[in-house]
Amino acid sequence: MTHFPVNALFLAGLLTSISITATYTTHAQTIPFYKVTPFEEEGYFSKTVFSFNPDFIKAKKIKNLVLRDKGRAGRDYHYSFDTNGRTTGFITLQRKDEKTDTVFYTAYGYTTSGSMDYTAQIDYHDGLVGIGKYAYDKEGKLSVIRNFTLDADLPGRSQKGSIMNYRTVPGTYTALIKGNAPDDAFYEKQIAENDFSSRHYRYYTENGANVEEQTELFDFKKKFQDKDTCSSRKTYYYKNGLPVLLFLHRDCDAKLTPSEYYSYQKGLLTGIRENPNRPDPRNEQYSYDKNQNLVRMENEWGGQIVSALTMTYDTNGFLKSIQRKSALAKVADYFEDRVLEVTYTSYH
Repeated sequence: MTHFPVNALFLAGLLTSISITATYTTHAQTIPFYKVTPFEEEGYFSKTVFSFNPDFIKAKKIKNLVLRDKGRAGRDYHYSFDTNGRTTGFITLQRKDEKTDTVFYTAYGYTTSGSMDYTAQIDYHDGLVGIGKYAYDKEGKLSVIRNFTLDADLPGRSQKGSIMNYRTVPGTYTALIKGNAPDDAFYEKQIAENDFSSRHYRYYTENGANVEEQTELFDFKKKFQDKDTCSSRKTYYYKNGLPVLLFLHRDCDAKLTPSEYYSYQKGLLTGIRENPNRPDPRNEQYSYDKNQNLVRMENEWGGQIVSALTMTYDTNGFLKSIQRKSALAKVADYFEDRVLEVTYTSYH
């Protein structure tokens, strides 16, 4: 993979100017409910509602969690966990006039060492399944994610051919609902034919920063007699173990200036700031309580707060509700004001 070094003096100065505290100076009284990161997590309905902290889920023996929209025609989000606190399934339900409809279902698989093995998502509206198969290097770092698409045999759904025209794999629907992806023979066949896209990871050190580079490729060389096509590239720069800069490469071009800046206090993410030279830059601000639980997130566009999330917790650290308030509530569904209430079931 080609390495595109950013201007060394620019980057060195920028990284030197970033001041963060990477260690906690105070200790939470309970385990934080969320694991707040600047990344979009696979299988979560919004970047503004982050992945659950597996340490909390395990300690509290949570088996299932449901985020329920109080509105009559809303969406419910159902999560299931194993006894180690890892997410094993995620179902989104769309309610319209109290008629329940499944939007999509995601199953998660893990290796014996606890690393992600695969994610598999069924889209119930068009009958497609997306599968991500994970691979790691000798040091245990993520090296490649191979993404496959196939038509699922969904009961009661008219089939729509996928853009890659993959054949239906018998039993896929049933297997995924039970939490199992296709066996290794399926992946080996897809890889041999190059019928997949992939995200490749590599790591290096530059100007005193640890760098993680993610490159999206279309691996259609054998099928279409074409060269591998680079679709996009992301580069994260880490300082003291925390991601502080993100470069988005347009069409995999060289790095120019950062697209996002991440700020921290006492090891907690407090802000995401877009490049101020971009049109209508978006910024996000996060605040926490004494237990390091995320209690408020503000989304700012062009200097104006357009939406805010407020989280409430009980005395044991369990999330009770999420409330969204927006200045643009009637403009688009994304900004609709809503209250999500949480219910739990536990392992006995």
